[in-house]
Amino acid sequence: MKHLVLSLALAMTLPITVGGCDKLKELTGDKSSAKKDSSDDEDEDDDDKKKKKKNDKGDDKSARAPSSGAPSTPASPAGGSASSAHMPADCEAVITVNLSKLMQNPAMTKEIVPLLEEMIASPNPKQASTKKVQAFMKEAGLTLQSIHNGAMCVKNIGPAKNQEQWVFAFGGAIKPDSIIPALEKSGVLEAADKVIDVDGRKALAAKEGALGQFPDGVLGLSSNIDMYKAATATSAATTSVYRIDPSHELAFALSDAFVQKKVKEDTKAPEPMKAIKSVSGYVDR
Repeated sequence: MKHLVLSLALAMTLPITVGGCDKLKELTGDKSSAKKDSSDDEDEDDDDKKKKKKNDKGDDKSARAPSSGAPSTPASPAGGSASSAHMPADCEAVITVNLSKLMQNPAMTKEIVPLLEEMIASPNPKQASTKKVQAFMKEAGLTLQSIHNGAMCVKNIGPAKNQEQWVFAFGGAIKPDSIIPALEKSGVLEAADKVIDVDGRKALAAKEGALGQFPDGVLGLSSNIDMYKAATATSAATTSVYRIDPSHELAFALSDAFVQKKVKEDTKAPEPMKAIKSVSGYVDR
């Protein structure tokens, strides 16, 4: 199961890193890097204009074809709510990702997506883990564009090793009750992995955590079976408790109780910091 866990974690975190990097540079004050990126973008725009002018030859009706790396699957009409609806109401931190939007990022369509597609389509992958992921995706009928949105809940945030508890939820074009059978048929499961019953549906319990599909077909991946069960039901906690709009490319929030607890614990915090009651934000390109 560990190979699948790593692959799903990559699906969640890679777009966050690529899609949000330019905004993060601005937020952190990295003006030199941001300026360099801006200069690079301007150079690319100039090159594109030159190529277009050369190809058009005076015909203003012609246009360049879109990049083949862009996913053809449209964004989820729910704007990411399929996965975010599974966030429990007692999380300390929540992150939502609109993967359909992020996959349109030029950095993704030009560089990352083609590389991942090549890896997945490779007829003779060198890594055994890649072969297992390929077999699983084929059995489940999944592609890079199958996951449209993701959400993550974290509890017990602290310095101790393995202290945090977490759950990922992934929504999109995923056939209900297809993930566990695909795992069983593709040879991804290991000896220690156990298929169990959770509210009448199959789920996987392993050393690395738990995995399965919720009643609406959303894929759940958690640090333990209790976190998996906590995310099975749906609610409006993401929008009502954490005040997150999941239609953004990336959105996050810390629970009010967690923020106030940490502010109170930090006796050296300056007075302005002690007035903080909540922390949240979002990134859109």
